[in-house]
Amino acid sequence: MGGKLLTQTVETVGSVSRFDIQEQLERILAYTPFQNSRRYPKFLRYIVEKSLSGTPEEIKERVIGVEVFDRPLNYEPASDPVVRLVAGEIRKRLAQYYIQEAHEHELRLEVPPGSYVPVFRWPQHSLAMGHAAVEPTLMIHQELVTQTPTLPEAKPHQGLGLPHLGPENALLRRRALWLAVAVPVVFLVLGVATVQWWIASQPSRMLKAFWKPFLANPNSTLICIGDWENTATNSGDTFNRIQPGTDYVGPYDLGALGELVGILGGKGRRLLILLANDTNLTDLRAEPGVLIGAYNNRWTATVLAGLRFQFRSDPAADLNYLVDTQNPSKRTWVLDSKIAHLPPMSITQDVGLISRIVSSATGQEELVIAGIGRCGTVAASEFVTHPEYFKQFSRQAPRGWEQRNVQIVVSTNVINAHSGPPHLVLFSVR
Repeated sequence: MGGKLLTQTVETVGSVSRFDIQEQLERILAYTPFQNSRRYPKFLRYIVEKSLSGTPEEIKERVIGVEVFDRPLNYEPASDPVVRLVAGEIRKRLAQYYIQEAHEHELRLEVPPGSYVPVFRWPQHSLAMGHAAVEPTLMIHQELVTQTPTLPEAKPHQGLGLPHLGPENALLRRRALWLAVAVPVVFLVLGVATVQWWIASQPSRMLKAFWKPFLANPNSTLICIGDWENTATNSGDTFNRIQPGTDYVGPYDLGALGELVGILGGKGRRLLILLANDTNLTDLRAEPGVLIGAYNNRWTATVLAGLRFQFRSDPAADLNYLVDTQNPSKRTWVLDSKIAHLPPMSITQDVGLISRIVSSATGQEELVIAGIGRCGTVAASEFVTHPEYFKQFSRQAPRGWEQRNVQIVVSTNVINAHSGPPHLVLFSVR
């Protein structure tokens, strides 16, 4: 006897309505970093709709691989990590979306690490400043305006020194006592909620302070990205000479560019993107700029001149490294440039440098995002576009760092030619 499996449509998830969730999903999918991909919207829409259909137990890696990415039924997630990789990219793009001021008060749609089941919640500050604050106030007001009995002449109450109101006013006494207890409790709850919101919002606030010089400028933002043609013909370096050709930008630098566009482009700003070989000093002096790449970007060394951390090469030993000028003889962060000619799996660790400075060469605010190797560049870009990574720096940074030159060294483990999460190694604020 055949049967039909019925799924129950969920009208609310916790305190969030189905309508609010669907409306927020469409807002997020209209965001540029999602629009420019086929896989990310398909994945996100699938897990949200499964959750709303009342079948969150079906949101599993193997099921997603089969239904979203058309993998065969017998495919092995261990050898084909497409679901994990796409979920990681979606988490990054959601973080980029919610860091923007325009989206701070919107419904939160999150995919917690280690799970593919989405979570929906209202931001804490919306609750603290909205429902929790308004409802008790209205209730207290109603009690006061609906009960206005005439009080009898007060008589001393034995032992307590309080006026005796009589049994007919017992209800009023209870309500007075309720107000005496409830009002402090309400303010205590609001105070705790406000502190929790302030703590939770600190990483986002600090990251916004980091980007402020590049978002406050009324003009466009220049992005100068390294290109292989410049490396092969001008620097003599062999590290990045893998696919030389005119005006060719490597995929890892493009990945870093995508991270930064999520911050800058999301603000509705005009971005001027130029290849390093086509950029001149006049361009860099005209407006604040972001430089991507180290050995394939001829302007990086110029902008970093005189700063504590700088990229260097040793052609005789085929080495590229990041030097700390306070201890120039020690090469702590080194990558053998001969690895560039080996399979990508040969690289297991990389180092990136973030430098937000006022350049003496250009007179402008400049942000350099670069790595010794290609994964180091990606790790550096992720560090300054995701609050959960950037808080590693903001929790330790000295007061007033927002108005000073900042250099941050990060490391990342490289797995299957992909960079892992960035980790803070060292920083300098001057």
